[in-house]
Amino acid sequence: MKKINFKELLDNDRFLWVFSLLAAVIVWYIVIDSTNDSKELTIRNVPVTLNIAESSLSQLGLDEINAQEHKVSVSIYGPRSVVGNVKASDIEVTASLSGVTTPGVHELRLEGSDKNNLGFQVTNISPSTISVQFDRMVTKKMSVQVDISGVSFPEGYLMEKEYVTPSEITITGPEADVSKIYRCVAKADVGDKTLTSTQVIKTKIEFLDKDGNPVTSSYITTDYSTVDITVPILKVKEVPLSIQFLNVPQGFPLDELEYRFSTESISVAGPQDSIDNMTEINLGYIDMKDLDIDGPYTFDVVLPSGYVNVDDVTTVEVSFENEALGSKYFTVSDIRVVNKPSNYDVTVSTKSIPNVRVIGLQSVLDTMLPGDLVAEIDLTGYEISSGQTKVPVSIIAPTKGLVWANGTYQVQVVIKEK
Repeated sequence: MKKINFKELLDNDRFLWVFSLLAAVIVWYIVIDSTNDSKELTIRNVPVTLNIAESSLSQLGLDEINAQEHKVSVSIYGPRSVVGNVKASDIEVTASLSGVTTPGVHELRLEGSDKNNLGFQVTNISPSTISVQFDRMVTKKMSVQVDISGVSFPEGYLMEKEYVTPSEITITGPEADVSKIYRCVAKADVGDKTLTSTQVIKTKIEFLDKDGNPVTSSYITTDYSTVDITVPILKVKEVPLSIQFLNVPQGFPLDELEYRFSTESISVAGPQDSIDNMTEINLGYIDMKDLDIDGPYTFDVVLPSGYVNVDDVTTVEVSFENEALGSKYFTVSDIRVVNKPSNYDVTVSTKSIPNVRVIGLQSVLDTMLPGDLVAEIDLTGYEISSGQTKVPVSIIAPTKGLVWANGTYQVQVVIKEK
């Protein structure tokens, strides 16, 4: 290979001319580049600011729906020493809200600036606009309706009126969405199960429009995400009625006293785990001293809490009318004191008690004599002190069976401390 002779090249005028021209161009580029101290740079993920509070939107009641962070790419131009150190936080990109006066989706023009006055210019923003939805945020209270169409129970049970907790919810969201909601419905879904006891079902709330179509919006919020539906299921049972007696004379054959109810039994519904133990319903009490045969006694039917009167029988009459019963007046002279305190002497001042009305079997009354009756003063638990006082007496017929004294009677006694 022939070696290049640089001495000959340097002596060649044409070579020197071309070489000089190339050197001059290179030097020119170097000089130009050294004197140009400006630079263009693109910075990504610059956040966009919406100054809603400082605009007229707040006065119009408009706000951004589903507020989210918008980010864009920003091209800037300026001195190399400045541009090379600019960060996303040094650039302010704002969305122009001029012209936004109504709800809806608006295309907002973006504007950029040197946030900290570092000395650069914003030359381009990409994208140059963003889409933002505006609407008025409203709050509305609505009652929760219950759908129990899927609930079933067997024969011999009944379902009381269901209720939901909470019964009212607060809905917040865009006016355009909230205004579509006509009903809030909670559905009691128990699958294929047949209920035999009260159930509490937790479920979500469904929003429906006037036509019954679902209203869905990711912008709607509520103060309760779920509600509890209580479905009261009660067991039905036929329960007999009864009454109780007070101040029954000793030895009185209560099982021989005949009476009848206007309704012998009623249908009652109650919790399954307790109604099976209910054997009777006590209507109330009758004091034997007040028991008469002239007319019926009326009682209100009162059930324990949680039970339902299925037959809706609110009152029952108890009648003691009996053709075999009658009444007769006697004067009672046999007055006795029992259970008197050991540290007192008790003397009965009253000699006899006239006009004592006695009711009982007419066949017994026809053969009774005044001596068959005893007026008994029982001082058990009685607070006594020296002096004269009136005390109540019980009229009894110890050996005559189904007879009793009607009315209240008193006698005078003298009490002396021993």
